[in-house]
Amino acid sequence: MKFQFPAIKTTRSIDEQFQKILDECNEYQETSSKEEKDKESIDILHSVETFLRLRFKDRENELDKLVQDTILKNTKRGYYENDCY
Repeated sequence: MKFQFPAIKTTRSIDEQFQKILDECNEYQETSSKEEKDKESIDILHSVETFLRLRFKDRENELDKLVQDTILKNTKRGYYENDCY
């Protein structure tokens, strides 16, 4: 998987990093300006990347396979070609 951000040196556990994602989502919801929502959106992405790095530490090949499996599943469901939800 190609990450957008460099890896940070975190001492958080996987569960603590998951909570960080929720915290960033709450910050997004609590802000009203477009610019701040844009910044919080990127913070969400960064926190998710950090979560995935922790969750799949030393299992990068498994992560890559799961990403490809998910793309294949969603392609079969037409999510990339048709409107959904």
